[in-house]
Amino acid sequence: YYMRSVADGVDASRRSSKLEEVFPSMASQIQLPKVCSADAYHSSVLRVASGDTHLWAHYDMMDNILIQVSGRKRVLLWPPSEDRRLYTEGSSARVPGLGDAGAHGANDGDVTSDVAGGGVEIHTGDPLRFPRTLPAAAAAIECFLEPGEGIFIPSLWFHSVTNITFSLGVNVFWRGLPRSEYCP
Repeated sequence: YYMRSVADGVDASRRSSKLEEVFPSMASQIQLPKVCSADAYHSSVLRVASGDTHLWAHYDMMDNILIQVSGRKRVLLWPPSEDRRLYTEGSSARVPGLGDAGAHGANDGDVTSDVAGGGVEIHTGDPLRFPRTLPAAAAAIECFLEPGEGIFIPSLWFHSVTNITFSLGVNVFWRGLPRSEYCP
């Protein structure tokens, strides 16, 4: 299972989730880093997932920090220059399970590669349908997050997350550009 927090109350669908508003008692126990001014702060999203769940490769429009509160997860990052090789549609890669070492949902023709013998196993999809993903896999940066650790994910950088164990994490998003540059 996978759950992410959403805003609470009136007009919730038009507001961003903020840990301090939705889960105030939890927010008081988690020290979020002060990475931006109050005006640039956009949201803090609680993420709860069972082990062995995978979130698709995608990018976000805002800089963010992913903070691991409990459990362990694997994060893969790709620079924006890999856009074409990731077969992007909107903000997401179209390759099913891209980055998932377990290759969940893989078809018979799908490949999980040990990229360049470096020990980084990355599901790259069906090589006949997605031939450019193998070179993109070689450009991936891999890290593992343990409780109390975090990773900075720059805006427009692709990332996929695999929860290795039950996982509780928080993303803090902020605007790196003037507010007027974002859609309302």
